[in-house]
Amino acid sequence: MKDERLARFEFTTVLGLDAMLAKSIAVPILDSEDALWAPERVIEAYRRTEARIYLINVQPAYSSHISRFFSAKDLEQFHLENGRQILAPVGRRPDRAGVPHWDHVLIGRKLEQIVQFIEAHHCGELVLRDEPKSLLGRLGLASVNTQTRRALKTQFRQGW
Repeated sequence: MKDERLARFEFTTVLGLDAMLAKSIAVPILDSEDALWAPERVIEAYRRTEARIYLINVQPAYSSHISRFFSAKDLEQFHLENGRQILAPVGRRPDRAGVPHWDHVLIGRKLEQIVQFIEAHHCGELVLRDEPKSLLGRLGLASVNTQTRRALKTQFRQGW
């Protein structure tokens, strides 16, 4: 296992950021399973670093077959409502613990949106859940988490 400081340095080097200035942590909340581990990790991360915590959810864009029947405003509202429903249970415990966090619902391809968000918000750390122990998980084909790690070309401390 890599030293946390080294992992952070490698991560910030990939994004061209200064680790001392990048006091933001991105926590992608992909589905309801993340509500099981993420709240405690958010609280721990804040107490450890007092960093700005971003909870992010990415909603897939609708195909043109569906979107042509609804206005762009209606589709955006639907995405926001669904994203907020996923983020709400994760934010409750940090709220009770007095831990500030910023919730964002993004629309598009999960991997691309997560990477763009990390770069745009200068996140020096990314918290992802553990990979499944299945064959697909070991091959790196099972999840957006694996794809994100690969896209950023670094190794993260998994799940904490």
